[in-house]
Amino acid sequence: MDMSSIAANRLVGETCEQTAHRLETVKSRKVFIANQGAHDYADALRYGTPVYVTKGTLGKHALGTMARSWADVINDSSPEDMIVSSSLTTLCSIGTALFAMKHKKLNLLMFRNGQYILRTLLLEQLLEDKTEEV
Repeated sequence: MDMSSIAANRLVGETCEQTAHRLETVKSRKVFIANQGAHDYADALRYGTPVYVTKGTLGKHALGTMARSWADVINDSSPEDMIVSSSLTTLCSIGTALFAMKHKKLNLLMFRNGQYILRTLLLEQLLEDKTEEV
């Protein structure tokens, strides 16, 4: 990464080394987008590299096809990758289920007030036994 690129992306109070590390981290993360359709995902791309799971029109009852499409991309995912919450409910549900099974967490990008925001759920913490010993 060249110095002009680092300088252009520096945050206030951040060293050049910190900026370079932050930019490399973003570049290495994947942003899973359930379907490549007409929606503008440009803002989501500031979180990482886009990976489109499907493209075009989908049969809303083709669950096997949806699951296989997600399995192909989730196999190469890391716990820091994220999923854009969009498209068919069943398609997004299958993707989030597979990601959660593999990583025990969810990193969801949700569209709010004109931009994507990241929300992370640490799922194992939600399912811990909350009963107290008597």
